[in-house]
Amino acid sequence: MNGNKLKLALDFDDTLKPFLRPWFDWHNETYETSHEVHEVTEYDLGSLMGLSNQELQRRVDEFQDYEMSTANINIFPEAIEVLKSLQQFFQYVIITARKRRFKPYTLDQLRLGMPDIEFEIYHREDYEGLKMSKAIFAKTLGCIALVEDHPGHAHEAHELGLGAILLTAQPNLSYIGPVERADSWSRVDELLRQIYNSATGSS
Repeated sequence: MNGNKLKLALDFDDTLKPFLRPWFDWHNETYETSHEVHEVTEYDLGSLMGLSNQELQRRVDEFQDYEMSTANINIFPEAIEVLKSLQQFFQYVIITARKRRFKPYTLDQLRLGMPDIEFEIYHREDYEGLKMSKAIFAKTLGCIALVEDHPGHAHEAHELGLGAILLTAQPNLSYIGPVERADSWSRVDELLRQIYNSATGSS
C-alpha cells in the first residue's frame, strides 16, 4: 500500500498537540503575568503580551526547553486515533515552526503517542532556509494537503491548489475565507477522506 500513499502535511503546535494553553500557564507562572487564551484573537502574541518579536521568540524557546526537560507527552488523543485510521492512505509530513534543536523532543512525542506510525519532520530552518513559506514548502515536498491551525498558512495552501484544513483554535475564530474549517479531529478525518477519494478517484 505504501506506493499508493499520498503525502499529507501536518502542523505540530495546536494541531497535533496543545501549545497556547500550556504556554500561557508556564508564562504566567514564570513571568508573573495573567494572560488567558480567550484574549487571543489573532496570531500576534507579541503585541498582546507587549513583547518584541525577538523577546517573544526567546521566551517561546525557553518554554520549549522547559517542555523538553519535563518530557511532557500530550498529543491530542483524537489526532492519534485519526492518524492511525488514515495511515494506510497517507504518508505524514510534519512541518513545524519549532526550531530544529527541538527535533528530539518532537520525535519523542510522536513515537510515544503513535509508535507504529512513521513521520517525516521538517523545522523552521528547513523552509525558511530556502526562503519558502510553510505552504510552498509543503507543495515542494509533494504534499497533497495541509492540516494547520494558522489561517495564513492554510489560506496560502488553498491558493496554491493544495487541500487545506483549518483546525479551529481560539486565534483563528475570526477567519472567514475559502478554507475548510474543522472544529474537531473527527471532522478532519472526514475532510481528509474526501481529499484522498477525490485525488485517487476512489469512492
